Amino acid sequence: MAAPRIIVSWRRRCGRRRLGDASNSGLSAAPGRFRRPMRRARTLEAMILDFETDELGDSWNADVCVVGAGAAGLALAHELLRSGRRVMLLEGGGRSRWERTSQALNKTELRGHRYAGAHSGRFRTLGGSTSAWSGQVMELDDLDFEPRPWVPGSGWPIPKAELREAYRRAEALERTDALPPNREVWRAHGGKPDLGEDFSITLSRYCPEKKFVRVFSDLFDDPRCLLVLHANAVELLASDNGRRIVGLRIRTLRGKETIVPVHRLALCLGGIETSRFLLNQRFCPWNASGLVGRHFQDHIQCFAGEVRKADLHAPNWPFGPWRVGGSHLTKVRLAPAAQRRLRTLNVSGMIELEDGVYPAMRTGIKLLLGPASTITLGELARMAPFAPGAIWHHLRSKADPKFTLPWAQPRLSVFCEQSPLSESRIELSQARDALGLRRARLSWTISDLELHTIRTYAKLAIEAFAAHGVEIVPHRDLMSDRFADRCGDMFHHCGGTRMSSDPNEGVVDTDLRLHGLDNAYVCSSSVFPTSGFANPTHTIIALAARLAERLGKQAALQRAA
Repeated sequence: MAAPRIIVSWRRRCGRRRLGDASNSGLSAAPGRFRRPMRRARTLEAMILDFETDELGDSWNADVCVVGAGAAGLALAHELLRSGRRVMLLEGGGRSRWERTSQALNKTELRGHRYAGAHSGRFRTLGGSTSAWSGQVMELDDLDFEPRPWVPGSGWPIPKAELREAYRRAEALERTDALPPNREVWRAHGGKPDLGEDFSITLSRYCPEKKFVRVFSDLFDDPRCLLVLHANAVELLASDNGRRIVGLRIRTLRGKETIVPVHRLALCLGGIETSRFLLNQRFCPWNASGLVGRHFQDHIQCFAGEVRKADLHAPNWPFGPWRVGGSHLTKVRLAPAAQRRLRTLNVSGMIELEDGVYPAMRTGIKLLLGPASTITLGELARMAPFAPGAIWHHLRSKADPKFTLPWAQPRLSVFCEQSPLSESRIELSQARDALGLRRARLSWTISDLELHTIRTYAKLAIEAFAAHGVEIVPHRDLMSDRFADRCGDMFHHCGGTRMSSDPNEGVVDTDLRLHGLDNAYVCSSSVFPTSGFANPTHTIIALAARLAERLGKQAALQRAA
């Protein structure tokens, strides 16, 4: 049967529709940034199904099946539609992030170092983690793409120059291209600060609209895009020769299932979920190297020093925690020359406030969304004193971005890259979820090289800040073995399906195609060989733009043939 057209409830959730007529598809070069065209016959209606209640039917045929409607999936679908492709977008969750039954699928067995992001940093819902993130974006550094002799496994198999246009496209999709450039921000702020030759000062940016379901709402006005909610991917079906994926089995939590025909498949799952899904497959030519789930990385965050003397509320104070110009945030990065000389990983820092809000928020997410069974008594005990303050801060900071809780203390906050060949890994546990898939088992480790990087950065930063009249005292445990227990993750799940042109050294090739297959791709932070210190979302969207361009060219060549 034909897919029913459902439009009313979606419009109420996403606000007024913006329709464009690029390629007669309702999509523009930058989503949501154009004027409404002249009224015409009502043919652009939202193609949205809920697989729990609707039948998918067999009359809808897509050029590309995109699995996952987070940042990567939404961006990829948008770009594919711009190039004239038909897209089926499958999302395992629903429209609301408050579905505890969907969130329960993320339950993970944890080993090794404490890792909050396995549960608090994953959102199985339309929009994925962009339903709850801060909207901060930043490019990876040039050095992140280059082999570093002192860092085993470093570098990407593609130069950064190959992503330059894709990064520009990502800015347009995020609408950050309308923000003032860094030089204008610094000029308005009294000039760019100088901390000496060991540091370079840069800025991240914040998306004007951080909820990507709103950013890409035009997708659902295009009749060539079919969004299917509560469609959990569970099994890949291969052709007789094993070179192509020809079908994808999807299933609801109630056991309803069907097989979706596949011409081209793009897995746009989260950094942890990608490895879990691929490890659950019986047919796995992409894992001849045994690297699926290996070399998992996050960004390590810690408070390395106590700020004793600093005027954080000075008009031109540039080092955090406040945004510069309202839309940018300072990153004090260890310069490439210093990294080479001192043999460190990539690392940055800033001044932040330690007020207990962030740890309380992590536990609160699990209480509200689940899986609540993963909360320990220790987490509840640590959250209890700060929960009222977290709520107070959330409400007040909307009106006053510089609102500070009375007990907040300024700290030197450090953000450190993890080793590209990290010993951290994702495996499968023996427990199964409601879909019948084995759950993930994640072992997160912090290496000596990472601790060396943090300590080296803290020492140099304390000296550099002192020259500006800022007094910082190192954390009492900084040089001890106990300091690793003071370090946490940033919910930035990278690695596990490493990109490499050699199938013996990676899981996907430089076009993001799974090794051993002709028509299946991965667009996720899981493909990052190295992760730098920058938030990964901007690079994920750039990879999605690049992948869409390549898939569009392939389709054009096939039509010509």
